[in-house]
Amino acid sequence: MNPQLYYAVMLITEPQKARRILLAEELENWFMDLFDDEFEDILDGTFRDNQESYIDRIVDKYLEITNVEITNTDEYTKSVVDKAYKTATEIQETTYKNIVTLPISKGIDEISTEDEIKEFNTASFILGGLAIGSVILANENVKRWLGQERANLIALNEANWKWNNEEFFEAKESKKTKTWHTALDERVRFDHMAVEGVTVGIDEHFIVGGYPMLYPLDGNAPIEQTANCRCSLSYK
Repeated sequence: MNPQLYYAVMLITEPQKARRILLAEELENWFMDLFDDEFEDILDGTFRDNQESYIDRIVDKYLEITNVEITNTDEYTKSVVDKAYKTATEIQETTYKNIVTLPISKGIDEISTEDEIKEFNTASFILGGLAIGSVILANENVKRWLGQERANLIALNEANWKWNNEEFFEAKESKKTKTWHTALDERVRFDHMAVEGVTVGIDEHFIVGGYPMLYPLDGNAPIEQTANCRCSLSYK
């Protein structure tokens, strides 16, 4: 999705939108570079063994865009580091599971359809370090999880998290309350609509679907409450 359209519905200022747009564009290109490298590793048979290195690269990118030194011990740094490792691990586990684990969740005797055979063969090549380009290229599962659309969705979400987090810590220095706002359209989760307009103290949590959240996309909540979230806060 176009970043301008994605952030247009959020109840934030134009400068806040512009910051998110610029970062989302940078992150989308960065994740495509990562995915391209992962695809190359699939072809040369090293994909399975490089999972930790992919996670480290994602974490390093989070530290870069937030200007955080991992050795710092302040609350803001801790929030960034915790979120970086949590999200990097989620991204890579999802990538691995959907490219390798899910296609071979059935035994060979249970596989019957042409698509299942294709996925089983592709996963077998990956796991065996015997990837063949023509087989990988034909597999839609690989294209989906290492493609532009996924890079775009991750980038939009994580650019939004980065600025939500930073703006919250900046507001803590001078503001006393915060109010939750949704995009007020049909895509808003029921759990998020339930806190529309709710105001709490600056250090208090919103309870969203049973989870305490300091701000939208707070890493304290599971991905079900944060993915593609376009909620925002106003501070007073």
